[in-house]
Amino acid sequence: MTKKTHTEPMYYDTPENRKTVIDICASSMNLTSDQMLSKCREREYSLARSVAAKILRDRMRLTLKEIGAALGHPKQPKHHSSVLHMLSLVDQLLWCKDSQMCNLWDSVIYRLSKAMTHGTRVLVYIPDGDDGQLLRYLTDQDYRHEIVE
Repeated sequence: MTKKTHTEPMYYDTPENRKTVIDICASSMNLTSDQMLSKCREREYSLARSVAAKILRDRMRLTLKEIGAALGHPKQPKHHSSVLHMLSLVDQLLWCKDSQMCNLWDSVIYRLSKAMTHGTRVLVYIPDGDDGQLLRYLTDQDYRHEIVE
């Protein structure tokens, strides 16, 4: 049986990237970060937290404990089983095509693709006869780059 793969962008686990994910998920539901991280159980709050947990897990490869710490109160982080429930909630709602979840997911993924230019790593092949055009373009676009032989 052939295994199909789907490549998604991966983000480095930095405090700035964690904060960016949380801020984007909160603002997509018209919430502040503090509101999203509160203990409120209303749908908008829990969906924003759940999407943040899913992105932190899938795109940044955080453990359940790390996600609980990022999405909980500093003195009382979310339990790993709560994080598992959030992850399964997102999967179920995306699978059954819940309109609010699908709109939120699409919005967050689009905004992350624009915001997370730092911390993503892309390998580019530079052909021999390039004369430095690609490197000049990367420099003009403010990409940090390194040449790896």
